[in-house]
Amino acid sequence: MEREKKKALALAILIGFAIIVAIFIFLWGAYLNRGTIRIIADAPFNVITLEGETLCDTSPCEIVRKTGVHGLILTKTGYQNISTEIKVKLWSTVDLELKFIANPYIESTDKFPEPEKEISYKIIFDDSNKTYKLVKADDNQERAIVYFQKEIKSPLIFGSENGALIIDTEEEAVAYKIDIKNAERERVDEDLRNAEEGAWSNDGEKFAFTTSDSDYLYVLDQNNAVSQLSLEKENTVYAWTYNGDLFYATLEDSYYVFGEYDPEIKSYTQRFSSSELSGLPDIIIPANNGKKIYFQIGDGEYMLILEKL
Repeated sequence: MEREKKKALALAILIGFAIIVAIFIFLWGAYLNRGTIRIIADAPFNVITLEGETLCDTSPCEIVRKTGVHGLILTKTGYQNISTEIKVKLWSTVDLELKFIANPYIESTDKFPEPEKEISYKIIFDDSNKTYKLVKADDNQERAIVYFQKEIKSPLIFGSENGALIIDTEEEAVAYKIDIKNAERERVDEDLRNAEEGAWSNDGEKFAFTTSDSDYLYVLDQNNAVSQLSLEKENTVYAWTYNGDLFYATLEDSYYVFGEYDPEIKSYTQRFSSSELSGLPDIIIPANNGKKIYFQIGDGEYMLILEKL
């Protein structure tokens, strides 16, 4: 009899222990195995995870999730979605500070900037040094920027404030990139004799151009290598941004596409597209702050807002 009581007691203890373990597992999974994500962003916005969606009316916005790595999607009306991952730690709070980027849009403007004036250069003989020198075409003092020992009889010169490209049209694969600010030159071993027109980046290191024997746009990069882009010259308008990317507007099928080309990693990023424009822009001018692009179509002047001010 005593043995049966002990067995019953042991069974009761096991059952009680099992119940306690089950309750702990339930509480652990439902309430205890948690951490907090504190999101700092421009409210209101929505946060979507596998465990559900949360509307954040204020910032910071705190949401509680199980420990581990969570994928988050943040949405906000009029802005691009943000996808990210974050690791939630047990009974801890982890901060996540994010910035929403507005969906680009177009609006008209009555404050259109003046295009930068082209700067002309010429090569002349320096009688005092018995050599040739590059000077600004409008410099009455004819101050030398760089010198050449040999005459370039038929130079083709593309100039800007910080850079110039001199192409010897009589010699194959002979051209010179000029650093105007530092008065330095370096040879470019590329055959550029068919170059037609082009534009310098603001730092004077990269040059975008077209040629008479190709339908495409080219870029001479900071390493003096030439790359052919996928952009057709007849359907593309381009200008350099202040961060060194080539911003372009082009016609693809029936859409006018605005995008950026990064010459360092040779990648394209589409920023905006529309089938409702009246034509391809005649000119585009990136703003200094990188947040908007001015462009003109006929008599109409517009801004492509990439990021709200």
